[in-house]
Amino acid sequence: MDLTILMGDFNTKVRMDNTEYVDIMRRLGLEERNENALSNKFHAFHDLLNGEVTTMESNWNGFKEAITLTCHEVLGHKKHHHKEWITVDTLDKSQERKNKKAAVNTSRT
Repeated sequence: MDLTILMGDFNTKVRMDNTEYVDIMRRLGLEERNENALSNKFHAFHDLLNGEVTTMESNWNGFKEAITLTCHEVLGHKKHHHKEWITVDTLDKSQERKNKKAAVNTSRT
């Protein structure tokens, strides 16, 4: 799986005609600023103003629920069939070996 890391200044809009913010935007910026980055930073404060109380626990539960639901929808649920750790045949062979060993030990004395 290839992973691409994207870094940059997301406060700028990209275009060639920049004059005032050359030191900030380099040659690809535009004089206008992108307001989405600023609004994303203050989204939690906006929720508080609307009366929505978010805690770390509620954020984690929402994230966890989204991930688990997506995994169940995409991957499905695999049923595990538990096998016996030791079979009856193995127990019988073990008992037979113990009996033979006991017979050998008693025949020596």
